[in-house]
Amino acid sequence: MNARDLGGLPTAETGRVRGRALIRSDRLSRLTDDGVEAVRRLRPSRIIDLRTSTQCEREPSPFAAADMYCHVPLSFPSDPPNRQARLVDRYRSKLDLYPNRFAQAVAAAADAPPGSVVVHCQAGKDRTGLVIALILKAVGVPDDAIAVDYAVSAARLGAYYTAKRADIEDAELLELVRELHSARADTMASTLTYLRDECGGVEPYLRRGGLVERQLEALRERLVVWSQNSSVQAHV
Repeated sequence: MNARDLGGLPTAETGRVRGRALIRSDRLSRLTDDGVEAVRRLRPSRIIDLRTSTQCEREPSPFAAADMYCHVPLSFPSDPPNRQARLVDRYRSKLDLYPNRFAQAVAAAADAPPGSVVVHCQAGKDRTGLVIALILKAVGVPDDAIAVDYAVSAARLGAYYTAKRADIEDAELLELVRELHSARADTMASTLTYLRDECGGVEPYLRRGGLVERQLEALRERLVVWSQNSSVQAHV
């Protein structure tokens, strides 16, 4: 539903994200047997599940017993607390509250053995979107490319979210939920601006959460390929 390879995204100094090195997705618990086999063919070395423990118990991952599985729970309630209308405000709040948890998720990618890293949550938009943005920014992907990729989720999740809103009758609540279900490029762009202006940038933010320079270097080594030396897979 909302899975894609981040390979081909540009980085600084003519680099690109390596094809099949970093994959984002919605929950894997609803994969068919063929879907599970397709994931295995990617030869992932790490699957990072950002869902809460309750979500994992309700819909277990088919990879939960594997060594490559890593559970880093991030709470991201779907109900709008205190009628907080703007999605970007919720993103900023989560980043402020959980620097250690976000750094833990990024560290799980940095410390993974060679192979593909898969990051997912429930719908693959909010928690996954933030963790992927942190990883991509840490390896030099520009803000606009990160924001454009984030916005791809809008089309991928349109029918899913429309069905989830079908029974909401309160007009004000419906408008709030539509905002929470959105995936606009400007939302991610504003989030990245917040990280730069208020947190000193992504790398200082991650260091504050516990990430060390060795792990930042490991991310760049595993994810970035230089275009003059290697061909890259187009971003789809």
